Amino acid sequence: MVNKMLTEDLVMLSNAHRLIPAHDGKEISRSTLWRWALKGRRGVKLECIIIGSRRFTTAQAITRFIEAINEADTAGAA
Repeated sequence: MVNKMLTEDLVMLSNAHRLIPAHDGKEISRSTLWRWALKGRRGVKLECIIIGSRRFTTAQAITRFIEAINEADTAGAA
């Protein structure tokens, strides 16, 4: 996972909320991304890596996370 993420577009986790479109005019909060990375949602965690004292994710990891939680949601509804 780390090698793959290092070849992708790294963004600090604290700034990654800007990569997700706003819903009803509200941005996703920074704490939501931290919760997704540390605890996950629907059994899926947002991929992140630590470099030095900072935690990073990627735009691609966010896309994979959103796809995975939506697949989990539709699988649970079937």
